[in-house]
Amino acid sequence: MTQLKSILLATAGMAALYGCGGGSDETTVVKASEPVKPLALEHVTIPNATLYKADYIQTNGAIDLTGLALKYQKVDGIDVTRWSAWVNNGVMATKWWVEQSRDEILKDNPNSVQLTSISRQMNRPMADSRVPAELLIKRVDVSYNDIVHNTPQIKVSNTNISSKLNTELDFVSAGTSMYPKWSGKISLTELKTRAINTDNWHDNKGYSTDMLGDVETTRNGDKVTVTMTFPAAGCTLVGDATSSGKTNFDKLIFTGFDKCRFDLAKGVNWTAPDLFNNEGLAKGRNGAVAYGATLKNDSGAEMLLIGFPELDGVVLVMNKR
Repeated sequence: MTQLKSILLATAGMAALYGCGGGSDETTVVKASEPVKPLALEHVTIPNATLYKADYIQTNGAIDLTGLALKYQKVDGIDVTRWSAWVNNGVMATKWWVEQSRDEILKDNPNSVQLTSISRQMNRPMADSRVPAELLIKRVDVSYNDIVHNTPQIKVSNTNISSKLNTELDFVSAGTSMYPKWSGKISLTELKTRAINTDNWHDNKGYSTDMLGDVETTRNGDKVTVTMTFPAAGCTLVGDATSSGKTNFDKLIFTGFDKCRFDLAKGVNWTAPDLFNNEGLAKGRNGAVAYGATLKNDSGAEMLLIGFPELDGVVLVMNKR
């Protein structure tokens, strides 16, 4: 039987490519959502962000690697949809980030996006894994239609004909050497997300060098607050949202970045996902936008996902305590 693997993200945030200071939430596989009656939908009316199970297709068509992908809505001033995808095979962790190309590129190709690929070895101290950046990071500008493919799937039942779009990502232009048998293509299956309620998340180890510490969510009516501590950075980030109950994700506005010092030098024992997230969060400023939701893994356990589309595709995925 082909073994499917996934991680946190942490990016297109890996049913949990997030790993933190010796402790990690990165071994849970997430199931695709099952059909439900419309009245039972809790949080899935407006696709401000959409979460997918991401199956990595080998050159022979087989699938033995699974992660997550997150698609964000278009925003004012941005003409393309942004994506974050992330996965690891237990040896190598990789995240991809799709965003609009620079202005000088857009002059020649208005549909151009920049695809960034970052790979790091898993569970290897940073001090022992210093290699030239070009071996870890690749950026290419490519047409959006070349990397995001939507193909219709037609279903016929008696006299009723229905159609829906299957979405596939094609990241071959950023290279496949990190997973030699991978074709560069990713098949996506949409996952159901749920509202954020009052809970505690992440198995905090209590060390001052941990990248992520305690995570708490609270709900008071339609007011949602996410509080995340970052011991190594010496700060706490607080995100607030007004939840309509009609979106896939709650849109959170985070503050507290001015008190943080996201220093890679403190991450000697961090995992690859820790390093990804630390680098992205270091670019954060008060008012940073994030999208948050909960989901259930294949065993029914709840997970919290927080994605920052403006911070190089940072995605934190945490198990419920």
